[in-house]
Amino acid sequence: MEIPILASSVLKGPILSLTNKLALSLVDRGLRALGVTPRDDDSRKALHEALTHAIAGFLACVQLPKDRTGTEVWLKHFEGLLEEFFTDERVASTLVNAVLCEACPQAISVETVQAVWDEHFGAGGASRISWRKGHDLSTAVRELAAALEHEAEKRSELHTFLIASRLKRLVPSTAALSPDVLLAEYRRYVQRTGRSRFLEGLPLPMIDGYPLDPSTLHISPVCQMARLRTWFHRECRYSRPPERDITALAWYVRERRQQRRFSAGRLNWIDEPTLEELQNIRWSVITGEPGIGKSTILMCLAVDQASSAGGALPLAVHLGHAEAAVAEGRSLQDVALDLLTGHKSGEEREALRSALMGEIEARRVYWLWDGLDEVRQYRQKVIDELRRLNAAGHWMIAASRPLQLGFFSPHVNAKVYEVLPLSPRQAFSFSTRWLKAFAEAQEIPNGKQKGWAEKRAQWIENQLRERPGLRELAAIPLFRTFLTILASGRSCQPLPRYDKDLHSLYLKRLLSTGRAWYRAEGIQNLLQLSDSKDEEEVCLWASWQIALHLHRAGEGPLEQAIRSFVIEALVTAIAREYGVSRVRAADWAERTLTFWAEVGLLETWSLDSKEWLAFRLLSFQDYGAARALAWEFATSPEQLWTRLRPHLYDNSWARIIPWALAYLREASFLLEQLLEENASDPSLQRPLFLAAAALSEGASVSPPIRLRVLKGLDYLARTRRWWREDSQIAAVDAVRALGRLWEDDQAVAFLVNLARDPSLSVDVRAEAAAAIGQMDRHQELVELVRDDGLNEDVRTRSAIALDGLGNRQEAAHTLMNLARNAELAARVRVWAVTALGEMDRDRVGEAEPILSALVEDAKTEVGGRIWAAITLHEWGWKERAVSILESVVDDGERAEARVWAAEALGELGYVGKAAAFLRVFSYDAQVGVRAIEALRLLDLSDVLLALARDQRARDDIRMEAVGALTELHRTESLLVVARDTALGSLIRIAAVQALGELGQTDDLIALIRSTRLDAGVRIWAAVTAGKLGQAEAVVPFLLELLRNVEAHIEVRFRAIEAIGELGPAAATPGVLESLQTISEDSLSPDFIRQAARRVLRCLGG
Repeated sequence: MEIPILASSVLKGPILSLTNKLALSLVDRGLRALGVTPRDDDSRKALHEALTHAIAGFLACVQLPKDRTGTEVWLKHFEGLLEEFFTDERVASTLVNAVLCEACPQAISVETVQAVWDEHFGAGGASRISWRKGHDLSTAVRELAAALEHEAEKRSELHTFLIASRLKRLVPSTAALSPDVLLAEYRRYVQRTGRSRFLEGLPLPMIDGYPLDPSTLHISPVCQMARLRTWFHRECRYSRPPERDITALAWYVRERRQQRRFSAGRLNWIDEPTLEELQNIRWSVITGEPGIGKSTILMCLAVDQASSAGGALPLAVHLGHAEAAVAEGRSLQDVALDLLTGHKSGEEREALRSALMGEIEARRVYWLWDGLDEVRQYRQKVIDELRRLNAAGHWMIAASRPLQLGFFSPHVNAKVYEVLPLSPRQAFSFSTRWLKAFAEAQEIPNGKQKGWAEKRAQWIENQLRERPGLRELAAIPLFRTFLTILASGRSCQPLPRYDKDLHSLYLKRLLSTGRAWYRAEGIQNLLQLSDSKDEEEVCLWASWQIALHLHRAGEGPLEQAIRSFVIEALVTAIAREYGVSRVRAADWAERTLTFWAEVGLLETWSLDSKEWLAFRLLSFQDYGAARALAWEFATSPEQLWTRLRPHLYDNSWARIIPWALAYLREASFLLEQLLEENASDPSLQRPLFLAAAALSEGASVSPPIRLRVLKGLDYLARTRRWWREDSQIAAVDAVRALGRLWEDDQAVAFLVNLARDPSLSVDVRAEAAAAIGQMDRHQELVELVRDDGLNEDVRTRSAIALDGLGNRQEAAHTLMNLARNAELAARVRVWAVTALGEMDRDRVGEAEPILSALVEDAKTEVGGRIWAAITLHEWGWKERAVSILESVVDDGERAEARVWAAEALGELGYVGKAAAFLRVFSYDAQVGVRAIEALRLLDLSDVLLALARDQRARDDIRMEAVGALTELHRTESLLVVARDTALGSLIRIAAVQALGELGQTDDLIALIRSTRLDAGVRIWAAVTAGKLGQAEAVVPFLLELLRNVEAHIEVRFRAIEAIGELGPAAATPGVLESLQTISEDSLSPDFIRQAARRVLRCLGG
């Protein structure tokens, strides 16, 4: 029997003898711990072999002698230490519990093992053994458990025996588990699985023929998180309410503010929440590109919440995994519970499910929904379920690729965040942290680790400098991680030039890493093929077919993602492509699918007694689907066009189509078809942009077709508005698409012409200059920078881009000349000097006098003065900056600028001063709304609450204050407004509606039960709560009003209307009877009786 990890040891024979001896002792104690007896010798033999390998994993953490000198003495000492330890019942019991019962080797109780060790050898007894660097007793025990689990899963006879044993053991153990014990264990489970999940599916470096063990990477996933910012989507709109809604004024004011935010370019204001702040938001959405870190953020939140014993219980669910069951009519909550308890079975699973349900009903959970974008057919249904849960008072975060987020209406008021790509400085630090972790794991000496890591991080930067097409991708944490892995090998191979080829390289690296691991485990040929290249081809080709099949499954029927369906489709495809029998094709299909799941490309989960499949990283499903289509239709472009044409406007095909075209030998026909199709799409121009994306990925096309694409983009850049707030294509989209054609000289020429054309807007020209910089075109930028006749904004943007290419001297010289040119607009001069200071802090002393002179210059517009003040504050002249801003605030002629200056004071940390100024400005008819917006951005909720209750303020300002409190999720403040009987009903009802938006059903019901409040506010609270699923709680209150003949007639009328708004949920026998009585009461006014009859008909009475 070969134990690979000891294959090179000089003590191989003696250690094998020792492991066999210790394993025999563990077999008996392990079976006793399970409480079973094997029916045959095969099961016992398999358990003995698995334990032998597991103990070898333990010994791999020990520093073994390098020669045979003193072997007998060492072995005697070593055996004496370990025999007592491994024959202890408690060691066997905790090992069995973790691996065989919890099915999770990380669950092994290190504390119990440490206690046994200390009991036998005394505290600190571990020091009596020399451990390998980075290891100790705890890591050795975890290696033992992990090795046992791996060996158990490899042996079918052992796996079956252990599952049966585990099921028998569950009955007595589950009865003793209380909900508190189950929930505490569940928190530990979340912590264990969450901390290593971000490493799954990575082709880690090879160390002596083995993939690097992820447990040796001492790196926190929190360090890998990109920054978040508040995200204002161009397509996000507030819908107008019905005119009969008394709060229509509040909606109208909010919509006006939203429109102003877009038009004022508020996209530049970045609000970066921390993990703690995210946890204090009732419903937020995290959006970002594939691989940007959305799932990592959710995982970090889950681990953080699970680590807090008194915090809400984190429930992390992948929505893509739940779609099929939701489509069949099951509630999302019910499906989520199935997924959350999937790591348990039998009565233990039911007990955990019951405990989780108790926490859900008590609103003590925090939902973390991942993969919203992966829900394709039934997305609206899933979103409605999310709304329902949020309305019922649940806290949640959802993660998704960018979608049309119009579904996040004000009735839900989700706060949307975008994950920002890594900045160049962050990206370099990101790579260095990873490489240092690799260096430590590879046992590179401490003194050399830093240099080793920095040298390889710089290699990545050098590669990217020569490959502009990969720069955007390299700012994505997932792909930056992969670039780092490539740089960690003994030899660094040049990177590919295109996104699609980097995906290809990733898959090949994952394949080679996985096959090396298989060989280390004794499996030389994955598919029993004599040629390893043939095996590689089949495995890669099979991954493409799986990707295409799963992509189609997302379009329906969903059951096609069940493992058996995937296998059947793969068998058919392999038999057809390679001409083998179905029996052999079935064997290949099973092996390749299992392989890709084991190396982390695919993930599996069980739901409704079926095993489902999905790609762990959706971008690799897109890549595989593109490769499969390009392979299948390599010689049939007409058929490929027929396949692709229906999906031109489907976001889930936006990456597949360009990649598929780029993998064809000749794509001219297909690009020509795209351009023909584009002629019938004057608004979105989606086919044109798909064609441009294919060119940016290296698609091979004829020069005339390429020129038509470039001319189309140029035309859009010249004729469209710079930026649009709707779904239309804007000039900026066309300019950036041209800028992505990295290696196209014609594209550069078009951009230079755009930058030089005086008839175009400055924004288009400046963006064209920036795009030239992104394309690494140094000479063209220098010519723009040196052209004194060129627009100063374009020259400034060109200088900044030139600095990015390393020519700081030329860039700084240009910016200084622009800053000193008194004939230029002050705004341009301020921009130039600010850019100069940011570019080269050594020149701040030279730039400060210019900036100060501009502040004093009467020709400097107020916006430039504010900008200059902020810059001076950042450079260290803080008192000077505050003085400038205060002088702007005191300027009575420029009301809007005064608000900007006050807001800037708050942004710089002078919150008290900002609050005082903005409170005064809120009474100003000209800038009051703008002042409220500034207070919201500064999170000054106390001032907003005071304004909402201030009867001296105008009604629209008070409504704005309520709206700002809603956006800040200040439910306590809104409740104060709703309860303030000194205020008018309009503002209080607006606060009630806001509480409904935030899903505060408990607060709404408390308002209904408060007899201090007038009936009008209570009725609005009842209607709002009823629409949030609380009809059962509010109907008794409305019924009481109906029956109260002494109540004011308007109150009874409003109660009837409220019941009508609640619909069938309010149709209780008591309500129907009361409405019938009122409709027949001759003493009631006609309008009351008519209202009762109308509502009665609506309710079916």
